[in-house]
Amino acid sequence: MSTGKRRVSLPPRTTSQSASEAEEALRTSELFNKSILNSLTAHIAVLDENGVIIAVNEAWKKFAQENNSPDPEAYLGGNYLAVCEVAIQNSDQSANQVDLGIRAVLNGMRSQFKAEYACNSPAQQRWFTITVVPLYQHGQGVIAIHQDITESKLAQQSLEASQLILKNALELEKQLARTDPLTGVNNRRYLYELAEREFEISQRYQQPLSVLMYDIDHFKKFNDTFGHMLGDQILKIITDTAVKELRSADTIGRYGGEEFIILLPMTNAEQAYALAERIRSAVAATNVPTQKGDTFVTLSIGIVEKSYNVPAESVEEIFHRADEAMYAAKQAGRNRTEIGD
Repeated sequence: MSTGKRRVSLPPRTTSQSASEAEEALRTSELFNKSILNSLTAHIAVLDENGVIIAVNEAWKKFAQENNSPDPEAYLGGNYLAVCEVAIQNSDQSANQVDLGIRAVLNGMRSQFKAEYACNSPAQQRWFTITVVPLYQHGQGVIAIHQDITESKLAQQSLEASQLILKNALELEKQLARTDPLTGVNNRRYLYELAEREFEISQRYQQPLSVLMYDIDHFKKFNDTFGHMLGDQILKIITDTAVKELRSADTIGRYGGEEFIILLPMTNAEQAYALAERIRSAVAATNVPTQKGDTFVTLSIGIVEKSYNVPAESVEEIFHRADEAMYAAKQAGRNRTEIGD
């Protein structure tokens, strides 16, 4: 039965027409892909299965021109891996990393590769990330995408530098808060903190701990005769002399005026006495030049041993016992060491 509709017969498609349309479609596709490639700000290179550069985008060419490359097109046909090998020979470890990463993707051993590296251009050092992905699903080349991260890297470095400066400033402030400004040893407040910690350790582990207190004999008379400036120098000289005799585990601090305390962990009174005598003798043998001729100073030293059988004894009480032992040394003629009860 006829429907009344007429059939329209189209002329058969010729082979030349099909080929022409296919070529046009291919050109359109290539132009489209090229347009997309050149619109990207990342530096992009397309490599064949041997690592040879077969295409680059405009961002790549622009970067090459900015870095004095005579002919950006000269990159085409060059072997990217050979460039990496030259950089590796110049001890660029990042180039070695990039080379291995690209080879791994080319060989199908990795699905992609990403890394960060530095580039020393004539203008300045720049930083990039490189992302390498397969060009086709089954290999036969890769796309290397380079993204300039210099601005963010510089901002990160600036932030890290600022944080380091702040950290150092805080550490310095903390150190100054703990340190006697004249002698450089621990100040009185921090000395008490350290003593509390050492006493707790001594008590917990039943270990001996001795406290040594020394004072400069006739220091007021010395200041009146030679002046406070030289008196300050003497305090520094004596402190340095004492510090030279100490172990890294020992602690020294300025208790007040010309009085200093040394904490000696794992040290009994007899052992502390030997140390005290070395300090006292070294100070007594030190000549101090003044405008009125050479002079010298001596120390009176008191020693007490903390008893871990008396847990209730406080830092203040032990320091007081050391002060009494030092006073006994002065009463006995000065320039001597006494062990207290």
